[in-house]
Amino acid sequence: MAEAKGADAGLIAPEFLGRLGWWYYRAGKYETAREVLSQSAALRPGDRRLQNAMAWAELQQHQVDAAILRFTAAAADDSWNSPVMGRAIAHWQAHQTEDALKDFELVSKSSPEWRNPRWVKALFHLSAGQSVAEMDTEWQKRQVAHR
Repeated sequence: MAEAKGADAGLIAPEFLGRLGWWYYRAGKYETAREVLSQSAALRPGDRRLQNAMAWAELQQHQVDAAILRFTAAAADDSWNSPVMGRAIAHWQAHQTEDALKDFELVSKSSPEWRNPRWVKALFHLSAGQSVAEMDTEWQKRQVAHR
């Protein structure tokens, strides 16, 4: 991290900083992840993958509104679904149930692995897995009620 903040920080590729920031996230060092990802995103503001990673770090720091905005921007790239599920989790944690379940349903139908809390917990923070499990329970209750 010190190297990334040092005088030679301009020599480090933003993509490398992005990967480093994501590994800090995976290691549970969310403040450091946010700092490194912020540097990377500033150098590549149009990179949706960096915006997505930054949103996950913001979500863990309870910056839900900022995370929702970044997830929404990153969701414009429909080649992957992590930003949409991230936005669902952020909405859920902000008690915006209808928006959360709308995104949850969209992603879980196209990528059912997101309905597996163990899979989610292996890749993201424990709270993401818990939120997914809670949304899945609520979504299933509503499916039964509509039958």
